[in-house]
Amino acid sequence: MKISPGIRAFLLTLCASVFLVSGGVAQIQPPKGPPPPPTFKGPGTTLKVPGPKVPRLVSFRIIDGPFLGFEVMSARPTKIEAELADFDPKADTFFRPSLWAPGCFPNGLGPSSEPGGSPYKVRWDFPFFGIENSGKRCPMEIHPYREGMAPPIAAGEIRLPSLETYTITHTWDLLNFTTPSGKKLTASASKGPLPCELGSVGTAGTFSTGVVNDNGDLSFQLRNGFLQEDCRFEMSTALVVKPGWFVKKVDWQITSDSLCNAFNREFGTQASSGQTVTFFFDSTAVFQVRFEATCMPDESHREKNSHLYKARLASIELVGPPGQKWQDAFK
Repeated sequence: MKISPGIRAFLLTLCASVFLVSGGVAQIQPPKGPPPPPTFKGPGTTLKVPGPKVPRLVSFRIIDGPFLGFEVMSARPTKIEAELADFDPKADTFFRPSLWAPGCFPNGLGPSSEPGGSPYKVRWDFPFFGIENSGKRCPMEIHPYREGMAPPIAAGEIRLPSLETYTITHTWDLLNFTTPSGKKLTASASKGPLPCELGSVGTAGTFSTGVVNDNGDLSFQLRNGFLQEDCRFEMSTALVVKPGWFVKKVDWQITSDSLCNAFNREFGTQASSGQTVTFFFDSTAVFQVRFEATCMPDESHREKNSHLYKARLASIELVGPPGQKWQDAFK
């Protein structure tokens, strides 16, 4: 049987439609939309790690002191103990409880010991120093953990001792003074086994040499002459001050020139160490000194004795408790 061209075209169109409807591989998928935005957990869902409990101050007391030193290295420490409740010593093993004195000490100090217990005991050796802190009220605070873990704990205040300055203006008086322990300052001038205190006579005048009372001050003096003059000046002992006293200043004033001098031959013996040094300050004592002076003749005017070496102890400043005398400073 023959099929007409019109019927054949109709049948082909019908078969194609059936195939497209039933065959999944030939279907065209609709286009996909944009990806959904990311989602975040709200603040109520974040897990927080609890920090240590904030400690409380149970007690804060001075075990020994308070003391005030002239300088940090020689200051006698004030011993302080605190008790802290709710302190966890394992919360921060790399930072120990520190003690601060804002306005009185530049930094915080770690503990000298931690006896522990409950409440937790901590001790510090705190070296207050500086005459500017004399009589000052120092606020104290404890930092139990490192910054951010807990706020500082206010621990009241410590009132430091009041100090006064005592000045020895007539230093010759030291040669007539004996300390309570029997020490007495002596001064000498010698050239080998012989003294060099014979005086100086020349066209410039007649002058005392050697150990000289210079208007109430202890001094060592040497002048030029016809020949070279040498002299060794010495103080025999150091005057050591008592605890709570400090030597603030020892003022040696040196006069010299190119003919009369002791360049690189002016020494002190540091009382605290026994070492020979080229400066004259020690907060614990008035120095022993040694000056080895030389005066050369003036070749143009040998008879003119106008060149002078002089070491004058102009003054001594001591710091100590109020209401005392400078004589009370020494052991």
